[in-house]
Amino acid sequence: MADVITFATALSNASADLGSGADKITLSDNANTASFGNVETVTGGTAADTLTLTAAASAASFDLAAGADKLTFG
Repeated sequence: MADVITFATALSNASADLGSGADKITLSDNANTASFGNVETVTGGTAADTLTLTAAASAASFDLAAGADKLTFG
């Protein structure tokens, strides 16, 4: 089963592991700081996002949009 999560407010040191499925996260138009695992699609907002992937990403899509974004594979 796929998880689809849309955040309306800024994330600060958030973390989520979405498990199996074709999971999708959409970030708010704020500066977001978060760690995600087992997510296949991430869409950023208009501000600077700092994200860390905590699990391997295969056939994944990341569009962090505008802002001075940082994506770390960890």
